[in-house]
Amino acid sequence: MSATIDRIIATPTHIRYAGSNGFLVLNAKDENGKSITLTGNYDIQETSSEKAFLNHRFCFFGAPKQTPYGEQFAFNAYSIIHENKESEMFYFLTRVASGISKKNAEALMQGFGDNLVNVIENHPSALLNIKGIKKKKADNIVEAWASKKHLRELTGMLAPYGISNTSIKKIYDSFKEESVKKVMENPYILTQIKGFGFKKADEVALKLGFNPAGIPSVFKYFKCYVIYRQKHYRR
Repeated sequence: MSATIDRIIATPTHIRYAGSNGFLVLNAKDENGKSITLTGNYDIQETSSEKAFLNHRFCFFGAPKQTPYGEQFAFNAYSIIHENKESEMFYFLTRVASGISKKNAEALMQGFGDNLVNVIENHPSALLNIKGIKKKKADNIVEAWASKKHLRELTGMLAPYGISNTSIKKIYDSFKEESVKKVMENPYILTQIKGFGFKKADEVALKLGFNPAGIPSVFKYFKCYVIYRQKHYRR
């Protein structure tokens, strides 16, 4: 994670390879129309399937690398870029929220228009007034929207530092809507999550501008890290 993290904006146009473990090789066009190859893992929570990448603009975080097949951009995190609020909402309803058909999405958007976000966040029971939307679907929409909102904030904060979408999802699963607040208050809390050692948490803290000396609990986390290293790396 200490390597420089670059970002590019690109539109995937073709899936060259999709592994069962989520690894992808994508043909794409960058902002200038140049053909590029993208490699990395997709997060089903963010994109629902590998096909959800196609013909949508994304901001990919990672680094270029030279391979026997030419230059590629290896991404570890990404975030979709929507052209407008309407396309963002339609994408959310049909690709992120579970069980919502295109017909349902169109009915919701026509029924509430620009007020749909307000309805989801503050008056969710009103969703039941739309034909085809029963309680289960309404609950799915509300839960998915809350998760999406906080995940987007967390991704915007951590992806530029090399934290993958999968790791960001782990953070969200641990701290829910408090994730951004907790990490901003004390990045070393990341050591409580599987896959985050003290070293990675320390790098995030320094990049976020934290002074470790100003956080009383840092020594506790560092001590746990040392004990872990001694336990697992004895010769």
